[in-house]
Amino acid sequence: MSEGRYVRRRRGGTGLREERTPAVQPCVFAERIGALAGQEGCNRAVFQSVAGAVLKTLETVRGHEQAVAEAAFTLAQRERFAAMTATLEETAAALREMLCTQALDHHEHPATPKAAETRWWFVLSEALQALDDAINQVSAMVAGQPRKSAARTLGGIVVQLLHRHYNVFLAEAEQWMT
Repeated sequence: MSEGRYVRRRRGGTGLREERTPAVQPCVFAERIGALAGQEGCNRAVFQSVAGAVLKTLETVRGHEQAVAEAAFTLAQRERFAAMTATLEETAAALREMLCTQALDHHEHPATPKAAETRWWFVLSEALQALDDAINQVSAMVAGQPRKSAARTLGGIVVQLLHRHYNVFLAEAEQWMT
């Protein structure tokens, strides 16, 4: 991940001041999954199967989030939703890296609805439903795993990410309805 920087000039009380900000912030969720790779149990079949199913779930959600970004009304919305999609992609890439199975390298992204052919509300509600389904699926997958197991930890990381995205879209829907 690049550590590029940009300079933003802000007008303050005494004139312009420079503020250095990272252009790309590292994805916390991808980092947490990367750190999980060293944990005991990541090479076991149970973890590998859970990780593969979670990866497919993330890719499905990514398609819905990408459709929301493409259908967004404003540039600010489009940028915010594109950043959320990038977070999902980075998290999926980190998960893909730790999987032992090479068969998952040849995955296909699910088809996303064409933004021009869909309405904003429909795409947003579909994304909310996909996130809700994904949260329930991942939670159910890891519910029977021991508390400190790698599979349960992975599920917790992914559910936290999905909840954050769900809350952003839910707030957007509430704002749109008012």
